[in-house]
Amino acid sequence: MIPGNKLSILMLGTMAGAMICLCVASLNAPLWFEEEQKTREETVRKRLDAIADAEKRYKTDHGTYCASLDVLVSKGYMSDSLKFVPFSDGATFSLKASADTSETGFVTHSFECGATYRDFLKGMDANSISTLVHDAEAQSRFPGICVIGY
Repeated sequence: MIPGNKLSILMLGTMAGAMICLCVASLNAPLWFEEEQKTREETVRKRLDAIADAEKRYKTDHGTYCASLDVLVSKGYMSDSLKFVPFSDGATFSLKASADTSETGFVTHSFECGATYRDFLKGMDANSISTLVHDAEAQSRFPGICVIGY
C-alpha cells in the first residue's frame, strides 16, 4: 500500500501527464485536419478530373454537356463508382449543364461538377468544416471543390 503523501504525488503526476497529452493533442488537431483535408481534396480532384473527361467525350459525341451522372454512366462515358464522392458514405457529385445563347446567337455550353466540404470531409472536426463552408459562402464561392468546363 502506498502512503497518503506518495499516493497524492502519484495522482498529481498522472493528472499532469494527462494534461500534457491533451495540450499536445489540441495543438496537433488543426495540423491533422489540414493534412487530412489536403489528402481528401486530392482524391476528390482526381475523380472530378475523370468526370470532366467524361463530359468532354460526351460533348464531342452529342454537341452539348450532360447534366446527369447516371446518363454518363449508362452511355459508357464513365464507371458507376466515379459518381460517388469519396469519404462521404454514398453522396454523389452535383452536376449541372447549361447552354447559354448570347445576343448575337452564339451558344456557349458549360458544366459544373462539385463536392461539398460537408460531403468529402465527413467524420472530421465539425467546427472546422463549418468554418470552411462559412468562408466559402461569404466569398460567394462553391462550398467545396468543383470543376467547370466550357
